[in-house]
Amino acid sequence: MANGTLNVALKKDWLLANPWLWLGLGLALTIASWSTARIHGGNASDLRVIVLALGMLATGVGVHLRWHDRETVYLQGRATQAGIGARFIMGGVFLAAGLGLIVYFGVSCWYGNLPGWFPGATFLLCISVAPASLRAARRCLFPNDRQWKLDVDEEIALSLMLAGGVCVLGWYALYLGPTLADDWDTMRLFLRALAGVCLLGAALVLASMMLRRVTLSILFFLHFCAISNACMTVDPSPWLIKQSWVRLFRPYLEFMYLNNAYHFFAPDPGPSSYLWFRVIFTTPQGKDHGLWYKVPDLDEDGNIKHPVALEYQRFLAMTASVEPDGSLPSLGVWFDNSKDMWVGAPLMADRLNLSLLAERKNLHPRDRKLAPLLGQRLSDHWRIPLSPVLPWAQQVRIPNDQAKMLLSSYTRFVARKFAVHPENPDWEFKHVKVYRVTHYIPEVKWYRLRIPPTDPVLYRSFYSGLYDADGEQRFEQDPYLYWMLPSLRLDPNNPESDIEDYLRLHAGDENWFREGKTRIWQKHPKRGHVGQD
Repeated sequence: MANGTLNVALKKDWLLANPWLWLGLGLALTIASWSTARIHGGNASDLRVIVLALGMLATGVGVHLRWHDRETVYLQGRATQAGIGARFIMGGVFLAAGLGLIVYFGVSCWYGNLPGWFPGATFLLCISVAPASLRAARRCLFPNDRQWKLDVDEEIALSLMLAGGVCVLGWYALYLGPTLADDWDTMRLFLRALAGVCLLGAALVLASMMLRRVTLSILFFLHFCAISNACMTVDPSPWLIKQSWVRLFRPYLEFMYLNNAYHFFAPDPGPSSYLWFRVIFTTPQGKDHGLWYKVPDLDEDGNIKHPVALEYQRFLAMTASVEPDGSLPSLGVWFDNSKDMWVGAPLMADRLNLSLLAERKNLHPRDRKLAPLLGQRLSDHWRIPLSPVLPWAQQVRIPNDQAKMLLSSYTRFVARKFAVHPENPDWEFKHVKVYRVTHYIPEVKWYRLRIPPTDPVLYRSFYSGLYDADGEQRFEQDPYLYWMLPSLRLDPNNPESDIEDYLRLHAGDENWFREGKTRIWQKHPKRGHVGQD
């Protein structure tokens, strides 16, 4: 017992065990980082980020020390005016937070959707945050014992509120004006959310045990309601579920990124989305050679190469963001019997005519180049048939504007990653071909026939364009742009039949022919290389 008491006393007397020393250091470093950003603006040095990180680290150490020591009142014996000021500051912040949410909820219900907030989301904040904030404000402004000195719980709440202030200052330290609004935008969003969590935590520390349990129970209940709503909102779903998704839970689910992952499993698993990049290099002799970069990383047989399953899941979630499609333009295409060809919108007609040559004219796309057709000549391209399992109108998918922006960003990263060929540094980077690939889940009969779920026929690829080193899409008259490039068996009724992968053919990959029995990609034994002249 004597040793235990002595150790506690020594710990309290140790200077570095004082949490307020760490909290003061963290606040000072954060103010220094914020001052640098305000004084220099867009020319502020990136060293302010390191100073801010050190300040937040020191603040975290202070909160940790203050939270785990429930016996010592470090500010005891200090001036009474300091305790009165701290109480009034905390009480004012809690009162403003509680009443502000209530007033804002009423205004949003009266005037509709205000910028940045919705009545449903504000209502959820009111019932989870406002009661604890008002109870904490009452304790700070009207103490029962009329003693204005801070006790242990109030010191802990003050440390959490100070940590929230550090997060707010950190947000401003990372913001350098509207011209650089995209810099550190994710970290700024994280700091704003962390400031709110610190404020709620400080209020819960000062609330009664009953109110604390009720508030936490409400938060857990709303969280699981949101998850259940994400599972049940997939069509077909009841009207009430749709309304709760749009009006209540969508902002929270999108912020926590829980809406997409749960849709993978309810009510039925959906297909996985991949991105395959064909990076083209030019040799000193003027020939083009390419290499594949796949996201997520897969081998030639579709097996995952990521060492950790969570890493694969993260990459899979990233590629799902480029899956949404925009609206198709007016089809505007019809078949002209007099010319025996499709006419109309070039996006549709050129592709359908190439398929017409490959299928109806008995000209295989590997045999020779496109010849003039009834007085009209299309660009020289390999003739690729349409998929026989889908209507042709479903084999064209144009990504929406957001997906195009993400594709541009991803491609720019790939171009920088492979600016120099990993094995031949003297080869010159030329461009990148991008393919959106969807891996569909096989039916039960596939497993009965002992066909693996990574069978190439299950991959439906859509050509998304040609990009330069800056991630800008080049204009090209490619009739296969945004169209599906299928993988087809020569004998659809034989699971051991050879497979022709037209994605690889379009990308200029000579290993586009796959033997059915050995399932090994290789050049065609008779036709060899397929690179265009």
